[in-house]
Amino acid sequence: MLRILDDPTRAVLARAMDACAVRNRVIASNIANADTPGYRRAYVRFEDSLKQMLAEGGPDDVSDARRLTATVEEDSTPSSRLDGNNVNLDAEMADLARNSIEYNALVELYRLKGQLVSTVINGGTR
Repeated sequence: MLRILDDPTRAVLARAMDACAVRNRVIASNIANADTPGYRRAYVRFEDSLKQMLAEGGPDDVSDARRLTATVEEDSTPSSRLDGNNVNLDAEMADLARNSIEYNALVELYRLKGQLVSTVINGGTR
């Protein structure tokens, strides 16, 4: 396979889009359980592993990008509610909007990177 098709940047973008999909499901679960007594909100960690990879010089190949993982963790922030639930609907809705914008930006970057590869393959023509 051509090395140009084995693109670590697109692989990282794909992993970031996967993390956004996981985050969307977690936020939806938080919203659905906003009135469940004792429910502890969850959140997704992805950016830390991405920052670490970039601090180490970035991905050298696609297999490096596969090391990026989105992990779901429980928020241990104490609840101010009597039922022990620590979900704040306003914060969850803001997170949902931010996640949607981030996902759309990643999709556009992925598309543009693919368009660049296509241009290179076609010798500068569409």
